[in-house]
Amino acid sequence: MFRLLTELALRQRPPLAPLGRWATERSGPGRGRIDLERRGTRLVVDAARILALKLRYFDSTNTFDRLRVAAESLSELASVLHDAIEAYHYLIDVRLEHQLRQMEAGEPPDNFLNPETLSRVQQKLLREALEAVGALQQALKQRYHVAAG
Repeated sequence: MFRLLTELALRQRPPLAPLGRWATERSGPGRGRIDLERRGTRLVVDAARILALKLRYFDSTNTFDRLRVAAESLSELASVLHDAIEAYHYLIDVRLEHQLRQMEAGEPPDNFLNPETLSRVQQKLLREALEAVGALQQALKQRYHVAAG
């Protein structure tokens, strides 16, 4: 069951392309931008759910709680999980700041960010956060022996 859940969770990848480029949406309302929810925060949420189920941790549905408990219980993944916690926090902040700027401009908020509108430092932090999400996905892939994804 965990292998199947992991396969489903790995269908989406962080929006990082080779050579430091962004893998932006190719069509639809987010064309040319990255979807911070679908290809960022949701990936962490899915991983946290899988780990919580495996650990039989049902005390909280909070992603941060789930990741902390997993880090305490799975010492071999502690470093990856601590990085994922920081990455998740950063991705939430970036997404909320983006939505706030949209609302201040009189636009409806969405999850689609053009990373080129960020400063170089912000882009670097966003890239590092998304790399941490990719590392979390890779750890799940190895843990549950998923070949593709």
